[in-house]
This record gives sequence, C-alpha cells and structure tokens, in this order.
Amino acid sequence: MADALEGLDEQAPRSRRRALVLLVSLTVLSTAVSLGAMRLVRSPAQEAADAAPPPRSVLSAEVVRQEVSDEIVARGTVKVPRRTAVAPEAPAGAARAVVTELEVGSGDRVRSGQMLLEVSGRPVFVLEGKVPMFREIRRGDQGRDVRQLQQALAALGHRNTDAVGVFGPSTQAAVTRWYAAAGHTPVGSLEVAAAAGDAPVADAGRTPARDGDGEEGDASAEVVRDPAVVLREQMAAAVTVPMAEVVFVPRLPSRVSAVRVKVGSTLSGSALTLSDTAPVVVAQLNPADAALVEVGQRADLTDPGTGKNVAGTVVRVGAAVRDASGGLSVPVRIEPDDRLAFGLAGTEFQVSVVKSAGAAAALAVPLSALTTSANGETSVSVLSQDGSQRRVKVRAGVVGGGFVEVAGDLAAGQRVVVGEGRVS
Repeated sequence: MADALEGLDEQAPRSRRRALVLLVSLTVLSTAVSLGAMRLVRSPAQEAADAAPPPRSVLSAEVVRQEVSDEIVARGTVKVPRRTAVAPEAPAGAARAVVTELEVGSGDRVRSGQMLLEVSGRPVFVLEGKVPMFREIRRGDQGRDVRQLQQALAALGHRNTDAVGVFGPSTQAAVTRWYAAAGHTPVGSLEVAAAAGDAPVADAGRTPARDGDGEEGDASAEVVRDPAVVLREQMAAAVTVPMAEVVFVPRLPSRVSAVRVKVGSTLSGSALTLSDTAPVVVAQLNPADAALVEVGQRADLTDPGTGKNVAGTVVRVGAAVRDASGGLSVPVRIEPDDRLAFGLAGTEFQVSVVKSAGAAAALAVPLSALTTSANGETSVSVLSQDGSQRRVKVRAGVVGGGFVEVAGDLAAGQRVVVGEGRVS
C-alpha cells in the first residue's frame, strides 16, 4: 500500500508539467491567431492611406554657363551663280561656222585677252566687260562698248591715245597688236591686203614731186611712195572688231563650266559656257532659322549619292522670297572649301549649318525648366535650399541640344525646377 502511494506522488509532478506546457502552447497559438486577425482586419483610414499616391518630389537641374548651339539641317542645290554663253557666228565670208581649233576644256581657268577657240579659221577672244558685244566696232565708232574695249586693251598692255570711247587710229593700232600677239591679223586688214594684191597703188599713195629748193614742182612729176607703207596704212585704217570674235564677261578670271563642241563641229548655238565663280550650294531656309545664320558661319555639305562631305562657308544670306506654295523661304549661299565640279550643277546636297548663341559664357537651363504665361512672359522656378521655390522672369534666347539660353536674375550653380516626381 505504501508503495502504491509513493508511485502516485511521483506521477503528480509530471502531470502538472504537461498541463503547464499545454497551457503555454495554447496561449502562444491564441496570440498568433489574434495578431493574424489584426493584420487581416484594416480600418477605412488605413485602407485610404495605403491607396494614396506616394508624396511628390521636385526634380531640378543646375543653371550652367555654356554656348547653346544647334544644327540647322536643310536641302541645298548646287548652282553656278553667273554664266556667260559663248555662241560665235560664222565669220564674214565663211559658209559655215566650223570649229577649227579648241583652246580650252571644262574647268579651265581663262583670263582676259585669251583665245577660247577658232571658228572657220578666225579667233574668238574673251575680254572683261559688262557691256555685251552688240555690234561690229569700226573706225569712228563711239560709245560705252568702245570705252570698254579700250580699257580691256589697256589692261593687257596695249594702250592708246584716242579720246575715251572713240575708236580712232590709236585704238585700231592697239587691236592690231593684240591680234598679232595671238598669231592673228584683225578683220579689215585682211580684206585690204587681199584687195590690194598686185594692183597698182591708189592715187592716195602718191605725193607731189619737190624741186631742189623744197618747193612743190609740177604735179605731173609725182613720185610713187613705197607700196608696202601705203598698204600698211590702209590696213590699219580698215581694222574692225567683229561681234563674232569677241566675248565680254563681267568678271575675269573665269572658268569654263561647259564645253559642247569639239574640233570639226559645226556650231549651232552655244559652243561653251563661262562662269565667273565656282559652283556654290544654295539652301532655302525658313525665316526663323535663317535669322540665326550669319555670313562667315561654317557649314557641312554632304552629297547623299556618294556620302562625300565637303566643308564650306556661308557667303550670303538673301532676302525672304515667296515660293510657289505661298510660303516664305530665305536663300543661303554656301561656298565649298574644295571646288565642286561644274557637272554637279543641279545636284541636291544635305546642308548642316551650326547656329549658336554667339556667347560661349551664356547662362543656360534645360528647355523643360522654361514656362510661358498667357501674356507671353517666360520664367523659371528657382529652387532654394529649404525646398521653397521662387519664380524668376527670364528672356529666352537660342534653343539647342535640349537647352535654352536665358538672361535674367539668375546665377550659375542655382537650381531650377524642371518637373515633379514621386517617392516610390
């Protein structure tokens, strides 16, 4: 009996320990369930707070000093600014105008007084002058064309003492020397020489005989002058400058931009074309872009067909003209650094002109920082260190590369608002 009671006493502490462990486990489980339930059950305020967007943040950028620049890209066309067609007629007495000699080729540089070609044995010269050849110039003629001829001959070293604008004996002598230097004889002289042949010298070539005292003697005692002397005088007096043999070009030296004949060709129209400047590229820009382009600016020219790039310089910004569609455009002429071939005339090039603010130390901000009010005023929002913003009026300048040049109460290093973001 005593042994049985002693066994019960040993089992009692074990039962209590089990009960205590079970109680603790149930308590922990209950707490976990309660916490889980609390997480699942949310108040309306909590749900509204969770659904609200994250707080806004201000995006800003620094005010910097830099040159604001951008490229104007347009299409340009290769053009030859001023051209003069050389279309000589058949010389007097020739049945046809046949090219008997060709002295120049395409791209050649020509100077005043140079012979360009020979037609039916007669030369065709080029001289500098603005008045086109419109008549045959002969002894006694007067006018602007005669003065122009005298000036061109004097520039070649063949000076004369005739009155300005009068084709007299001295000018005729200058023409003769000019032709002789090129290996030719002027028109008029040839006709006189051919007509003279073996015929007797005209009476005008005779002088009265004089007696021993130097007094004129009997007219029947005339002596004959040297026929060669008389012939030269008659030839000099007959010198003319035909329309078919001289071409006046406004400016020389010039270049041959096109040759349409060869030796043996029968002329019908223009034989060749002279251009007083090398080919240029002319781009048509809208007035807003053209206002940012100045003479002297650099440009890049690209031939889309070959991909070849040529640098150039803007040499002229023209006045706005209205095109066929009614829009306005401004012609901008660009002179390539390397001479373009005359054969490229009419070819389209891609033109890139750099437009800049003209001040390397200009203040600039991102374009997104600029705002414009209903009345047209532009401004930026300057962000202070404490997060406050201050509106500052500015004057906008050149736009390029995502930046805009600004002038106003700003300083480099300040920050301006460019937008808003949200904290994630």
